[in-house]
Amino acid sequence: MKDQRRHPRYRLRWPARLILGEDPGSGTIIEGRVYDLSLGGASVLCDLHLRGVKRLTLVLAPPALFIGQAPKIITAHSNLVYSVHSDGHLCFRAGLQFVRFEAAGRSLLEERLAYHAPVFERVPT
Repeated sequence: MKDQRRHPRYRLRWPARLILGEDPGSGTIIEGRVYDLSLGGASVLCDLHLRGVKRLTLVLAPPALFIGQAPKIITAHSNLVYSVHSDGHLCFRAGLQFVRFEAAGRSLLEERLAYHAPVFERVPT
């Protein structure tokens, strides 16, 4: 089945931090990991069902590509599209749609994704 999403998806397992609520400075923090990622959104695995959450902030710190490279933080304010239990991962999977990036976040993400091969088939749910 062909993926109908606007942006190609990349299967990555980067650490992820979800900050719940409108204000990232005072929201609840949940640690997780990316399941797949694109310029338009992400699927994140975490231990908490995000029922009732509408907006959150995703903070990514991709691992360095080269020795000695300083980590670059990517922050994306997002809408929660879904939160479901993933039997295959024994945790919850949250689907995020990016609304806006902080600072140069979008260009940093775009630059970093260029080093990875996209997934051409639809990512299973």
